[in-house]
Amino acid sequence: MHAPRDLGLVHLDCSSPLSTPGLSGIQQHWDRIGAAIVDALVAQLHRNEYGIPSNPKTILIEGSWVEGQTLRKQPL
Repeated sequence: MHAPRDLGLVHLDCSSPLSTPGLSGIQQHWDRIGAAIVDALVAQLHRNEYGIPSNPKTILIEGSWVEGQTLRKQPL
């Protein structure tokens, strides 16, 4: 089997082009994720919140698509 002729291949962490050269997938933006974690932690400390929160929050940092070469081009 060969990608992209026989199957498509998507990598879920294409954050480092050196470790995933040519792969299609998602760039996770670890720097933005780290900054959001620090912001949330500082906010909790300012509010004197400790331990497991009674109302947990979810923070979403969207990834970006990396085109790569491991998926077939779709006809328009």
